[in-house]
Amino acid sequence: MALEVKADMDDLLFVFCAALRYGLGRRTYATSLIPKVIIANFSLLDERWTINLLRDLNEYERDRITWQYKDGACDYERWMDLKQQLMNLYTERGYTRLE
Repeated sequence: MALEVKADMDDLLFVFCAALRYGLGRRTYATSLIPKVIIANFSLLDERWTINLLRDLNEYERDRITWQYKDGACDYERWMDLKQQLMNLYTERGYTRLE
């Protein structure tokens, strides 16, 4: 099935990042859907958006401890799996700008 989305690439990837930010730290069904959609669309990510996603996940990991999120172990595992897969993508593509 072909799908057409009316957005330029940056706008679409911004929506992916916004969805990630929405889901981080929450207890919602979206915590399984968001990583699944992002992973399925890795081919759309460039270096900038890969880094943006990784930064958000790094901040979540830090804030989860500081703010004592109650999002549950399964949600945390999903986010950390996404982070690892993004790191693998980052390495495979030879990106170098991550701080």
